[in-house]
Amino acid sequence: MHLFTLAQQQHVYGFEGRTSEVIFIGGFGLMVVVAMLVARMSFRNWLLAGMLFVTCIAPSVDTTGERFNPTWMFWTQYHHADLHLALGVFLSIVVAAGGALSLRQISAQGVILFFMAIYAGLLQFYHDDAQTALEAIGFAIATIPCFVFAIGRAVRTHEGVWGLLRTIMWVSVLWAFCSSVQFVINPKYMLSWGGRFYGMLGNAQHAAVMVAPMAVIALWLSMNDTVKRRKILWIALIAINMLFLGWTGSRTGGMMFIIGVSVVLYRRLGSAVLLMPLAALMLWGLAYLADALSIDSNLARFLSTENTRPSVISSQLHAALESPLLGVGWRNDFIASENSYFGGLGAYGIGYFLLILCLVGVSMWQCFRFNVQKKWIAREHRPLIDLFTAFNLMFFAGATFEGYLLARSFVPTLMLMVFAAIGLWIRDEIAANQAASADHAMLQEELEYGEIQLAHE
Repeated sequence: MHLFTLAQQQHVYGFEGRTSEVIFIGGFGLMVVVAMLVARMSFRNWLLAGMLFVTCIAPSVDTTGERFNPTWMFWTQYHHADLHLALGVFLSIVVAAGGALSLRQISAQGVILFFMAIYAGLLQFYHDDAQTALEAIGFAIATIPCFVFAIGRAVRTHEGVWGLLRTIMWVSVLWAFCSSVQFVINPKYMLSWGGRFYGMLGNAQHAAVMVAPMAVIALWLSMNDTVKRRKILWIALIAINMLFLGWTGSRTGGMMFIIGVSVVLYRRLGSAVLLMPLAALMLWGLAYLADALSIDSNLARFLSTENTRPSVISSQLHAALESPLLGVGWRNDFIASENSYFGGLGAYGIGYFLLILCLVGVSMWQCFRFNVQKKWIAREHRPLIDLFTAFNLMFFAGATFEGYLLARSFVPTLMLMVFAAIGLWIRDEIAANQAASADHAMLQEELEYGEIQLAHE
């Protein structure tokens, strides 16, 4: 018999058989062991991993909406913002102790996100109260600059870039493990009434916009990591994040995943054919698990053409027209979290909306520039530009259907800053190769001029 979802039988939460239990306990236990063996991160990267992890957990409410679900990680989920703040303060001390700070280590996206947070905090003096505003501003000051500087320092070398990507994947391993433990203990605390999965987050949409980029990064790593022993881990993470994504039933997450995979594989379709047998085996395994977990209805939701956003966007635009300069505040009933762009416009006015457009513009310009200048980077490093482009397209496409650009503490925004820092390395690598090429051309010209002079003499 299958494990029933909440939509099918509300009072059945445990296992009807042993197959799924063995898969979850054995599979994830093995994945954690492998991850511990291959995880070699600096103390700074462990701090960054901690900040990323606490932003991808949050308490969820039960089906009646009257109380939080008492998961085994409830205390951590409930205090995730406080933990993020504490880690930010500690990381600030570590960054300050690391020596002089360079402006070249600061990404434009990090600066814009910081100003967005400060701008929203200042408007909370008007929309809410002084205490709420000061808390928001203080949180931004304590968590964003230190993170931006730390990841800027981490990507000064190519190995540093890989270290950041492995840090993200370590967070994925930990989140999957924590969700799996809860699944074994009592799965009802991480499933909605309709059986949609949200794991250690507050709802299925939030889980989807987190696991979709994780799956794409794992796919990229499986194709580009030269260390063979790590590929087992990356393939496992592709499978588990795809399973989680299908379980959420989120079309937003599905769209993000398709965009990311398309960009990552676009230039490698020839060699990607070799992955087809593995992909077929993986899809068969995922289909088996989907059947074992009775999440077939969630997968069918991806094909639904029902539009659930018009009323949300209409209310956000109504709020923007009501107060175009200052907005109506994020806690206003008119503002929902299903769209970052119109949500920002309605909540905080035209100024915040322009900052969002600047963030989009800078990121898209970098994607265009790096792809045009790809010839100036070593061939083995060019796939990194594909991953950079894939994440940015996923992030801003997903923001059309989710309000995470207004979130104070959420993992997609921190991942955007990580990829912005990776963009710094790509920029410097291109500039260094262009300068070396110019020096070589100048030297060649001087040599040719000297030979001409000798011939005349």
